Amino acid sequence: MIRFKIMSPLPDILRMSQDSRTLKAELPFTPGLTLYGAMEQLSSKYPSFARRLAAEGMEAVLGGLLFSIDSTVYDRPDRGDTPLADGCEVLVFLPYAGG
Repeated sequence: MIRFKIMSPLPDILRMSQDSRTLKAELPFTPGLTLYGAMEQLSSKYPSFARRLAAEGMEAVLGGLLFSIDSTVYDRPDRGDTPLADGCEVLVFLPYAGG
């Protein structure tokens, strides 16, 4: 099982929900599943998100976001090919800067 936490305010921005609270979701694990492959599978649960991915493309929608897989942050351009393991937790969040 792959566990997702789509951090606030992304559920609304990505069109996965009409509010911006953190969204939790799960997908069954399949061998060879990659980060972006899992995001594409996850989109099947959220038709508006799926339409946005189809219209704009995976990298256009997800490219500016940060991903953490089991507490390791993936921010490099080729992160979409990162393999996922059974039981992992994926956090999706916006990069923030503060001061």
